[in-house]
Amino acid sequence: MLGTRIARISLAETLFLCLIAVLCENVFYATDNGIQLSLPFLASRWRTSIRMGLVIMCAGVPVAYLFNLYIMAHVVRPMAD
Repeated sequence: MLGTRIARISLAETLFLCLIAVLCENVFYATDNGIQLSLPFLASRWRTSIRMGLVIMCAGVPVAYLFNLYIMAHVVRPMAD
């Protein structure tokens, strides 16, 4: 039960970091090129954002899984004994 809760939290953190990174990338692109950040601008860059988000998720999910295994081995199991 606790292991699945930790896994969900880890995956939620990965998704949150992915969304922050995608938004920041668009903000930096807009400011570097002198473009006003607006909804049409974000909609025009959705393919780049989706691609970047997928890369971050593909890197973040295994990290979250390994973190979950570490927590389960070193924190939860000793508490159960």
